[in-house]
Order: sequence, then C-alpha cells, then structure tokens
Amino acid sequence: MKLHHIILIYFCTSVIVESSKDHDVMIEPIDYGSVSYFTTGVKKSIICRGVNKNQKVEWVDPSGKVVPRQGTKRVYGQEHFVPSLKSRVPALVLTLSRTTVSDTGIWTCRSGNVHREVSICVIDPAEFVSTSTEITADRGRSITLSCQAKGDPEPRIVWYRNGDVITDQTNPTKYKIMRKFSHEGFEGLLTIVALNSQDSGVYTCGSIQENPILPECALNKNLNVTLHVNYPPFFEVENETALVPGMENKSVDLVCSANGYPAPKYRWFKDIGNMLSEYPKDDTQNDDKSVLTITATEFTFGQRYICRASNMYGTVEKTFEIYKMGPPEKPSDVIIENAAEDNLGIKITWNDLVKFPIDEINIQYKECAEGDELKGSEFDFRDAETMTINDVISDKVPQSFDSVLKDLRQEAAYCIRVRASNEVGVSPWSEVAVASTTKSESLEDHKSEPIVSIQSNTFFYGIFFGCGIGIVAVAYMFAIRLV
Repeated sequence: MKLHHIILIYFCTSVIVESSKDHDVMIEPIDYGSVSYFTTGVKKSIICRGVNKNQKVEWVDPSGKVVPRQGTKRVYGQEHFVPSLKSRVPALVLTLSRTTVSDTGIWTCRSGNVHREVSICVIDPAEFVSTSTEITADRGRSITLSCQAKGDPEPRIVWYRNGDVITDQTNPTKYKIMRKFSHEGFEGLLTIVALNSQDSGVYTCGSIQENPILPECALNKNLNVTLHVNYPPFFEVENETALVPGMENKSVDLVCSANGYPAPKYRWFKDIGNMLSEYPKDDTQNDDKSVLTITATEFTFGQRYICRASNMYGTVEKTFEIYKMGPPEKPSDVIIENAAEDNLGIKITWNDLVKFPIDEINIQYKECAEGDELKGSEFDFRDAETMTINDVISDKVPQSFDSVLKDLRQEAAYCIRVRASNEVGVSPWSEVAVASTTKSESLEDHKSEPIVSIQSNTFFYGIFFGCGIGIVAVAYMFAIRLV
C-alpha cells in the first residue's frame, strides 16, 4: 500500500470520527473530588457542547424548566463556542453560583433533537450536635442515649451495637426506640431498660442522609457513644479457691482479675490463721488486674493468699493456694473417632480434672495384628513411630485433645499409646488402643455390581426364551400326529 493511500485512509477515518462527534451532545465529566457529592454553598460549572453551530444548546433542570441565560440568577447558562473540525460549535456552561440541596437530580443538555443527561448530587453534610459521647449510669436503672444530627437532607438516626441495627424488635424488653423533634431538628433516642454489666460498651449513632429524587445521592456518618454501667466487682469464675501449681524454688504468679466499674482496686493478704497480713502495694502490679509473685517453697505450698477487689459499689474476695507441681496424669482413654484410607483421627481424654500443666504430648504408633495383645512395654514399641504435639493445654479443666495420624498404610491395623509431659516429668503411657485404616475404593469395585446384574438378567432371559421355543416345538409335533 502506498503512502498517499495510508494518508487518505487516516484522513477519511478522522473525518468520520469527528463527524460522529459533531452529531452528538457532549457533557464534561463531573469531578466531586474525594467525596461523591458537592457541598452546599459552592460555585460549580459544567460544560455541554452542542451538535453544530445552527442548533441552540439548552440546559434543563430536574423539574423540567429551561435554565435562563441571565447571569443575575443563582443558576444560569452562559454560551460560548468551541472549535471542531469544520467550524466552531456552540457550548453552554451551566453555572450553579451557590449550590443547594434542591440542585440534586438529573439535569439535561439538549441541542436540537439530541440530548444527554447528567446526575448532580448536593448535600449539606450532617454534623452531630448536643450528643454526649460518654455516659455513666448505675446497674438496675434505665438510661436514654440521645443523638442528634443536623444537615440537609434531614438526617435519619439509626442505632447500632456491635455492627447490628437496634430496632424495637431486637429485644423489646431491653430496648426502646423513639424520635423527638427539637429546635435543631429530629433527635434519635435509645432507651436501655434494667442496666446490667453486659450493657456496658460502645453504641453507635448513625446519621443517614438520603435524597428521594436521586437515591444514589446519600451520605452516612457515625458517632460512637460509650456507656459505662456502675456495678460491684465480681469474678468470672466462682469465688472458690484457685489452686495454682508451682515448682519448688521457682516464682509463681497469682493473677487476680475482677470485672467491675469503676475499675476495682486490689489488695493482697496472707492468711495466717485468725489474722490476715497485708502485702505492701509495691509487691503487686496494679492495672486491669493484680499480680502477686511468690517463690514456691515447702513453706508456701498449701499457704492461702487472698485477693480483695473493691470499688464504691462493693467488695469481692478470691482465695489462692499454691501446691507442689508434679508430672501430668496418665491419659484415661485413646478414642478412635474416625478411620480413613491413610489416616486415623484420635481423641485423647482425661476423665478427671487435669491438676498439672501439660506442655507436650507424645503419640506412639506401629503396625500390629488385630489380635495382638500389646501391653505397652518399651519392648513392644521399640520400633514405633512417634509424633510430638507441643500445644499447651490449660490446667484445671476436664481435658480432651484431638489429633490425626497421617501417611498410614491402607487396610492396616495400628497399635497406639499416648503420654503427656511438663517441666517436672512425664505421665505413664496410656492403655494401648488398636484401630485399622480402611480400604481404598477403586473404580472396578463400583462397576462390578452392575456387570453381575446384567449377566444374571441375560442368563434369565436366555433360559426363558429357550423354554418357550421347546414348548412351541412340542405343541407343533402333537398337532401333526393328530392330523
């Protein structure tokens, strides 16, 4: 292809593209900046380019009225011309000299029979007024949280807790939602009935601004209100004596933490019979909890220590006792929970309370016959595989622990035993448990049954057909003899 042909094609293409542009109305994109709306009281201009110089360009507001070309009006159009391929075409600049919420809607630019629309969103962003962000009330009483926002469109107030909307149906006996009008606008009220400690926390007041003319023109704002409920201290766990294990000549931390508001103050005492000897405050760490550090010795084992937590609404005490730590107890059971082709799921349990901490669990397993009676001796498990689990188990609660033995052989029986250990020592091995992995299901196994079914059906129909032919032949011979 020659150069002048390429130039001609490019020129013709350019003329066609430019010609198509000349027959359409164009509106410059609206730039709201970092938000999705114009604020009230600012000046904004939007340019619309017409079709050609012989067609007048007009702006039409959301109510259907043509925008006047008078600079004295708040909203007006100003004409000028922009260059095109053949000549200049008219353009009309829509000027909002001072934006208001009433400008929100769909605006139309038209030139002859061609028109194009653009959406404009104007909001006076809400501001929270006369709203307390921190409130304190006594337990058992009722409290009303108030939230008010001022803006245009008129904000709608919604209350949230933990991200969930609070309505009259959320908990009718606990929450009451009301709306009140004041000189600054509507006020959203949330009444919380019969306060308790669980009602303490953050409540969110949401201001929602919506425009019915343009649903996508909306703005949400939130304000957090913190509610403190005054109540006496209490411990999450009942106030029975807390037994704390300790290793001889090593430090033991007695941790005392009580719920309450205002935050409790702590004092520590040593029980010496009929008297209580108080520890200096320098010996304890006071924050949201209090820690008393004791060196475990023969003299402190069995000794009782008392933590007293108090605020202006009450006092509560908790007793601690240090006892000498030993190795973990023997696991009670090793339960096979599920078996697969190459793995076994097991649950290790202790029937009694775990008295001592567990730092590590050892699981030994080896292939064995179903009828083997392994007693769990070191000789029996001399060639066993060992899996070590280092997850720490908390003490003083009924315990169970789940694990999976992987990469096992299919259709094989395994003997399993378990023990636990800590800094002091190891527990005895558990009783030996025996379990088997399953067989892999092959494709041939699934196909075998239909094949047998087809063969047996064919055999049945073959016999039936053969018998039928025999009966017909005998009947035919009998008929011939009669003749």
